[in-house]
Amino acid sequence: MAMGYGLKSENTVAHLVHLENNVSVRTIAVDALGTLAIKRLFESSFSECKDNNKPQKIYWIWNPSDFIDDTKELNRPKFYSFIYPIHFFLAKRSYIYNLFFATKNPNQYDTNFIPIVYDTNHPTYSNVKIMIETVKKTEIPMVVLFAWGMHPTTGHPDTNDGNYEKMKSYLESLAVSQIDLRRQTEEAFFLQKKIYIPNDGHPDVDLSKLFANAITKDLKQHE
Repeated sequence: MAMGYGLKSENTVAHLVHLENNVSVRTIAVDALGTLAIKRLFESSFSECKDNNKPQKIYWIWNPSDFIDDTKELNRPKFYSFIYPIHFFLAKRSYIYNLFFATKNPNQYDTNFIPIVYDTNHPTYSNVKIMIETVKKTEIPMVVLFAWGMHPTTGHPDTNDGNYEKMKSYLESLAVSQIDLRRQTEEAFFLQKKIYIPNDGHPDVDLSKLFANAITKDLKQHE
């Protein structure tokens, strides 16, 4: 379950993990979906798997954008799933559409442009718990990965975002395995690696490689 779009298929996390480990990888969620929408996609995908083709491990790349997407999802009409492909197409190809309609920031900011830290009564926290409980019922191990998102004004890693640390503690309370790539993200960014897609913020080629390398290392440790 990977955040973002914008990369060629051969540069995506799933493809890189497949090449490195010679394993089949399925991506079931990409962009602008709240946690419950990801849960529904997971359940649908899992139900279609035959007994001899169940996933051996689940990786979820989490981002604070879920705080925005989960809130929006509460107010989305039922026909949203049908019109989203149109939004997706226009967001990628129309500069004018992006000026007026595309999501601008993955988070909300205060007057000093520091990300607002959401309280645990925000719907995302209860949705994450539901998602974790759903996966645990399958008895398939899951790992949550995260790396710094891009600050929308500076283009740098958004290191003032306290939501990462708060979610990390929350996941620990639910006994969920995690891979924290925030430090590696900063280091790679200041080495001028391609971390964020310019003027977009989704993972670029080198951040995709960072995620893929971390997943590969985790897979080999637990063979």
